[in-house]
Amino acid sequence: MPGRNKAKSSCSCPDLQPSGQDLGESGRVARLGADECEEEGRRGSLSNAGDPEIVKSPSDPKQYRPFRKHGVVPLATYLRIYKKGDIVDIKGMGTVQKGMPHKCYHGKTGRVYSVTQHAVGSVVNKQVKSKILANRINVRMKHSKSRDSFLKHMKENDQKKKEAKEKGTWVQLKRQPASPREAHFVRTNGKEPELLEPIPYEFMACWVLKIN
Repeated sequence: MPGRNKAKSSCSCPDLQPSGQDLGESGRVARLGADECEEEGRRGSLSNAGDPEIVKSPSDPKQYRPFRKHGVVPLATYLRIYKKGDIVDIKGMGTVQKGMPHKCYHGKTGRVYSVTQHAVGSVVNKQVKSKILANRINVRMKHSKSRDSFLKHMKENDQKKKEAKEKGTWVQLKRQPASPREAHFVRTNGKEPELLEPIPYEFMACWVLKIN
Protein backbone atom coordinates (compact mmCIF):
# COMPACT_ATOMS: atom_id res chain seq x y z
CA MET A 1 0.00 0.00 0.00
CA PRO A 2 1.27 3.54 -0.66
CA GLY A 3 0.81 4.51 2.99
CA ARG A 4 3.04 1.67 4.21
CA ASN A 5 5.81 2.46 1.73
CA LYS A 6 5.69 6.07 2.78
CA ALA A 7 6.03 5.13 6.44
CA LYS A 8 9.04 2.92 5.76
CA SER A 9 10.94 5.63 3.87
CA SER A 10 10.25 8.38 6.42
CA CYS A 11 13.14 9.86 8.37
CA SER A 12 13.45 12.17 11.35
CA CYS A 13 16.00 14.45 9.64
CA PRO A 14 14.70 17.99 9.01
CA ASP A 15 14.23 19.58 5.57
CA LEU A 16 14.26 16.37 3.50
CA GLN A 17 12.82 16.39 0.00
CA PRO A 18 12.04 13.55 -2.47
CA SER A 19 15.11 12.47 -4.40
CA GLY A 20 13.34 12.88 -7.78
CA GLN A 21 13.63 16.66 -7.69
CA ASP A 22 16.72 18.56 -8.74
CA LEU A 23 17.67 20.34 -5.51
CA GLY A 24 21.34 20.96 -6.22
CA GLU A 25 23.76 21.09 -3.32
CA SER A 26 21.02 21.28 -0.67
CA GLY A 27 19.32 18.18 -2.09
CA ARG A 28 22.57 16.24 -2.03
CA VAL A 29 23.11 17.19 1.62
CA ALA A 30 19.54 16.19 2.43
CA ARG A 31 19.98 12.78 0.80
CA LEU A 32 23.25 12.28 2.68
CA GLY A 33 21.40 13.09 5.89
CA ALA A 34 18.81 10.44 5.11
CA ASP A 35 21.53 7.82 4.52
CA GLU A 36 23.17 8.76 7.81
CA CYS A 37 19.84 8.38 9.61
CA GLU A 38 19.31 4.92 8.12
CA GLU A 39 22.85 3.89 9.13
CA GLU A 40 22.27 5.27 12.64
CA GLY A 41 19.03 3.31 12.88
CA ARG A 42 20.82 0.09 11.91
CA ARG A 43 23.50 0.69 14.53
CA GLY A 44 20.87 1.46 17.15
CA SER A 45 18.98 -1.75 16.41
CA LEU A 46 22.17 -3.80 16.83
CA SER A 47 23.22 -2.19 20.12
CA ASN A 48 19.77 -2.11 21.72
CA ALA A 49 20.32 -3.39 25.27
CA GLY A 50 16.59 -3.51 25.98
CA ASP A 51 15.85 -6.13 23.33
CA PRO A 52 14.96 -9.42 25.08
CA GLU A 53 16.48 -11.42 22.21
CA ILE A 54 19.93 -9.95 22.88
CA VAL A 55 21.70 -11.97 25.60
CA LYS A 56 24.68 -9.66 26.10
CA SER A 57 25.03 -6.06 25.05
CA PRO A 58 28.35 -5.09 23.39
CA SER A 59 28.53 -2.06 25.71
CA ASP A 60 27.30 -3.61 28.95
CA PRO A 61 29.15 -1.89 31.82
CA LYS A 62 28.74 -4.97 34.03
CA GLN A 63 31.46 -6.73 32.00
CA TYR A 64 33.89 -3.79 32.18
CA ARG A 65 37.24 -4.34 33.88
CA PRO A 66 38.28 -1.99 36.70
CA PHE A 67 40.70 0.86 36.13
CA ARG A 68 44.21 -0.42 35.34
CA LYS A 69 43.03 -4.04 35.53
CA HIS A 70 42.82 -4.73 31.78
CA GLY A 71 44.96 -7.19 29.89
CA VAL A 72 46.11 -10.67 30.85
CA VAL A 73 44.17 -12.44 33.60
CA PRO A 74 46.32 -12.81 36.76
CA LEU A 75 47.70 -16.29 37.43
CA ALA A 76 46.19 -16.33 40.94
CA THR A 77 42.76 -16.57 39.32
CA TYR A 78 43.62 -20.00 37.91
CA LEU A 79 45.41 -21.26 41.05
CA ARG A 80 42.61 -20.46 43.50
CA ILE A 81 41.24 -23.61 45.18
CA TYR A 82 37.50 -24.26 45.22
CA LYS A 83 35.82 -26.96 47.28
CA LYS A 84 32.29 -28.27 47.39
CA GLY A 85 30.10 -26.22 49.69
CA ASP A 86 32.08 -22.99 49.28
CA ILE A 87 30.10 -19.78 48.90
CA VAL A 88 31.13 -17.83 45.79
CA ASP A 89 30.13 -14.54 44.20
CA ILE A 90 29.57 -14.63 40.44
CA LYS A 91 31.03 -11.69 38.56
CA GLY A 92 31.44 -11.67 34.77
CA MET A 93 34.81 -10.72 33.29
CA GLY A 94 34.73 -9.17 29.84
CA THR A 95 38.27 -10.35 29.05
CA VAL A 96 37.17 -13.99 28.80
CA GLN A 97 34.13 -14.78 26.67
CA LYS A 98 34.07 -18.55 27.25
CA GLY A 99 31.97 -19.75 30.15
CA MET A 100 30.60 -16.28 30.81
CA PRO A 101 27.51 -16.26 33.06
CA HIS A 102 24.21 -14.83 31.90
CA LYS A 103 23.57 -11.23 32.86
CA CYS A 104 20.82 -12.29 35.29
CA TYR A 105 23.42 -14.17 37.40
CA HIS A 106 25.89 -11.27 37.56
CA GLY A 107 26.47 -10.28 41.17
CA LYS A 108 24.59 -13.27 42.60
CA THR A 109 25.91 -15.51 45.38
CA GLY A 110 25.82 -19.29 45.06
CA ARG A 111 27.21 -22.47 46.58
CA VAL A 112 29.68 -24.75 44.77
CA TYR A 113 28.36 -28.23 44.02
CA SER A 114 31.00 -29.46 41.53
CA VAL A 115 34.56 -28.55 40.53
CA THR A 116 36.02 -29.39 37.11
CA GLN A 117 39.30 -28.62 35.39
CA HIS A 118 38.32 -25.16 34.11
CA ALA A 119 34.89 -24.43 35.56
CA VAL A 120 32.93 -24.43 38.79
CA GLY A 121 29.33 -25.60 39.16
CA SER A 122 27.28 -23.35 41.42
CA VAL A 123 23.71 -23.42 42.73
CA VAL A 124 22.19 -19.95 42.35
CA ASN A 125 18.69 -18.78 43.23
CA LYS A 126 16.78 -17.15 40.38
CA GLN A 127 13.40 -15.48 40.78
CA VAL A 128 10.89 -16.38 38.06
CA LYS A 129 7.64 -14.44 38.62
CA SER A 130 6.47 -15.50 42.09
CA LYS A 131 8.82 -18.49 42.43
CA ILE A 132 12.48 -18.77 43.39
CA LEU A 133 14.27 -21.57 41.53
CA ALA A 134 17.61 -23.07 42.54
CA ASN A 135 19.40 -23.20 39.20
CA ARG A 136 22.66 -25.06 38.65
CA ILE A 137 25.04 -23.23 36.35
CA ASN A 138 28.62 -23.89 35.25
CA VAL A 139 30.91 -20.88 34.93
CA ARG A 140 34.62 -20.48 34.35
CA MET A 141 36.79 -19.88 37.39
CA LYS A 142 37.64 -16.46 36.02
CA HIS A 143 34.02 -15.39 36.50
CA SER A 144 33.83 -16.46 40.18
CA LYS A 145 35.00 -14.74 43.30
CA SER A 146 35.76 -16.62 46.50
CA ARG A 147 34.31 -15.68 49.87
CA ASP A 148 37.47 -14.09 51.23
CA SER A 149 35.52 -11.08 52.48
CA PHE A 150 33.09 -13.33 54.38
CA LEU A 151 35.89 -15.26 56.08
CA LYS A 152 37.67 -12.02 56.93
CA HIS A 153 34.48 -10.71 58.54
CA MET A 154 34.11 -13.90 60.58
CA LYS A 155 37.70 -13.64 61.88
CA GLU A 156 37.13 -10.03 62.89
CA ASN A 157 33.95 -11.01 64.76
CA ASP A 158 35.77 -13.79 66.63
CA GLN A 159 38.47 -11.33 67.67
CA LYS A 160 35.86 -8.81 68.87
CA LYS A 161 34.00 -11.47 70.88
CA LYS A 162 37.24 -12.65 72.48
CA GLU A 163 38.19 -9.13 73.56
CA ALA A 164 34.66 -8.39 74.83
CA LYS A 165 34.63 -11.60 76.88
CA GLU A 166 37.90 -10.69 78.56
CA LYS A 167 36.64 -7.19 79.42
CA GLY A 168 33.14 -8.38 80.33
CA THR A 169 31.43 -5.93 77.98
CA TRP A 170 28.93 -6.16 75.13
CA VAL A 171 30.04 -5.65 71.53
CA GLN A 172 28.10 -4.94 68.32
CA LEU A 173 28.95 -7.53 65.66
CA LYS A 174 26.65 -6.26 62.91
CA ARG A 175 28.39 -4.18 60.29
CA GLN A 176 27.24 -0.57 60.36
CA PRO A 177 27.34 1.89 57.45
CA ALA A 178 30.20 4.36 57.45
CA SER A 179 29.38 7.31 59.69
CA PRO A 180 30.18 10.94 58.82
CA ARG A 181 33.53 12.37 59.83
CA GLU A 182 33.75 13.89 63.28
CA ALA A 183 34.27 17.61 63.85
CA HIS A 184 37.89 18.59 63.35
CA PHE A 185 40.08 21.55 62.52
CA VAL A 186 41.49 22.11 59.03
CA ARG A 187 44.78 23.90 58.43
CA THR A 188 44.66 26.53 55.70
CA ASN A 189 48.45 27.12 55.61
CA GLY A 190 48.01 30.90 55.48
CA LYS A 191 45.32 30.88 52.76
CA GLU A 192 42.15 32.84 53.35
CA PRO A 193 38.91 30.84 53.07
CA GLU A 194 36.60 31.76 50.18
CA LEU A 195 32.85 31.95 50.54
CA LEU A 196 31.03 30.30 47.63
CA GLU A 197 27.40 31.18 47.02
CA PRO A 198 25.00 30.96 44.06
CA ILE A 199 24.64 33.90 41.67
CA PRO A 200 21.55 36.02 42.44
CA TYR A 201 18.58 35.41 40.20
CA GLU A 202 18.26 39.11 39.20
CA PHE A 203 21.78 39.12 37.74
CA MET A 204 21.00 36.06 35.63
CA ALA A 205 17.76 37.63 34.38
CA CYS A 206 19.57 40.82 33.29
CA TRP A 207 22.26 38.80 31.54
CA VAL A 208 19.65 36.84 29.55
CA LEU A 209 17.91 40.07 28.50
CA LYS A 210 21.19 41.51 27.21
CA ILE A 211 21.88 38.42 25.11
CA ASN A 212 18.43 38.57 23.53
